[in-house]
Amino acid sequence: MTTCLAPTRAAAFIPKRAERRAFPRRQAKGSASYHDSLRPSAKTAIAVLTDISQSGIGMVVRERLFFEQWLTLQLLPRIDRPLAECQCQVRWVTAQDDGTYRVGCCFEHRLNYSDLQKFV
Repeated sequence: MTTCLAPTRAAAFIPKRAERRAFPRRQAKGSASYHDSLRPSAKTAIAVLTDISQSGIGMVVRERLFFEQWLTLQLLPRIDRPLAECQCQVRWVTAQDDGTYRVGCCFEHRLNYSDLQKFV
């Protein structure tokens, strides 16, 4: 004997892609200056911040960066003095149509909440 079960309500529900980050991303206001951590004498470049969280940062840069490259970053909020330099590691890089690169980085040490609020 064959039994046919009607689909349950839970089986018909398809969840949306969930945000699984420990610290949610927020749209960032400000910029950053950066240089390669392994070459302190390298020239400093400017990045435009796109998003930020306590554990990482998204930005747009003009030069190509490489996966797992370490950067020395100085965050420049629009309304306050610059934060101390911090180290971050490039986790992904995507080329954009206008010749710039969208970069995601992970901080070596998390930002505290009050520093994060200067950029949102």
